Amino acid sequence: MILITIDDADIALQAVSFLRSSYPRVPIIARARDLEQSAKLLESGATQAYPEAVEASLRLGAATLEMVGASHDNAELLIQGVRDAGYKPIQEETPGR
Repeated sequence: MILITIDDADIALQAVSFLRSSYPRVPIIARARDLEQSAKLLESGATQAYPEAVEASLRLGAATLEMVGASHDNAELLIQGVRDAGYKPIQEETPGR
């Protein structure tokens, strides 16, 4: 398994592309700044790409739910559902998109 946490979007994409071509069967997990970079990393061969801004927001949301009485398991289930849906439930609808 390979973990990519490079803070330069272009270099991270290059690293993922190189590693995917060199090690086609090895899982690659990458950190991305946002959903757009996450999509690019996945297209370049990352097995998983986690957008840091979105993940931070999900964690804050889960903590808030727990503070107002939701169970930890229910909060985790909710944010995992957002991840499993490819973050689509939180993407803004943009006219013409």
